Amino acid sequence: MKYKITIKEILAKTIEIEADTLKEAKSTATKLYNNCDIVLSADDYVTTEIVTL
Repeated sequence: MKYKITIKEILAKTIEIEADTLKEAKSTATKLYNNCDIVLSADDYVTTEIVTL
């Protein structure tokens, strides 16, 4: 029998963004990430999950 197993590595980084609203801060973070101004690496490793499908 064959089983499908998914291995997920989770990376996370917390940054501070000055903004007038939370919505503006999220928008700025999204733009920074999409423009590769924020890049997550192995240094940002949090955990690994192994799940079955």
